[in-house]
Amino acid sequence: NFPHLEQYIEVVEVGTPLTMLDYTQRTETLGLRHTPRRMCDMELRPDCRLPGLYFTGQDVAFAGWAGALTGAMVTAQLLLDYSIIDFMRKKTLMRDLGRGDVEDMIMKKVSEGTAASP
Repeated sequence: NFPHLEQYIEVVEVGTPLTMLDYTQRTETLGLRHTPRRMCDMELRPDCRLPGLYFTGQDVAFAGWAGALTGAMVTAQLLLDYSIIDFMRKKTLMRDLGRGDVEDMIMKKVSEGTAASP
């Protein structure tokens, strides 16, 4: 979708259940351990000490597909610079997506040629 970004890609990695079986002798893995101690950690967040590295999915929230979706939203809001003030004003990524603001922004970039069309 974004061929103009190809020059910035350093590594692409894909894993399947067979990949997991080869490395772990299990066909599934769940990322970071979801222990009570970790779930009570108030520092559970997508960013870390390494600049430019972010966690997403269930490693940010909780196990399972709902945790993966929640973690993805939290990470996206951080990367798109939503703040706690935005949240208190009820400006969130989900509301912006629902109003079409994000879609309008993407379509504008497509029409300007700064993003690939879907």
